[in-house]
Amino acid sequence: MTVTTETSPDKQAAKSGKKKIIRGVLAVYLLGFVVIGGVNTLIGLGWFLLFHWLVGGVVGYLGTLLLAHVCSVLCAFVLHRRLVFRVRGNVLTDLGRFELVNLGGLGLNAVALTFFVEVAGLPVLHVPTKEDAPAILQWSVR
Repeated sequence: MTVTTETSPDKQAAKSGKKKIIRGVLAVYLLGFVVIGGVNTLIGLGWFLLFHWLVGGVVGYLGTLLLAHVCSVLCAFVLHRRLVFRVRGNVLTDLGRFELVNLGGLGLNAVALTFFVEVAGLPVLHVPTKEDAPAILQWSVR
């Protein structure tokens, strides 16, 4: 009895079809992940602007960052859970894991924000004025 490792054309076509389906599903998940990530970035910026405007003078820029982080993570968790991954399970356990991953980003943001404000001397938020217009126009022409 001889054993051959060749597969029939039908089996090869089935394998190829399954691979294409898997690649397509992964591409859809990746696209959803990227789009929702971009939306979450804008939402996080919005939270930061809102909290800085409401309580920035009381809690400072790092307090503002922390408040924005909490709200942003909650929004991101719901959007990723409902629109990208569509999972079911223990919400609190999943939220805890999600927050653990996002704590790294909070740490990096806190270090970067502190550096740019305290060391580089940049304002927490810069609202463009008429005096900024020539620089903005010059930069946009490049």
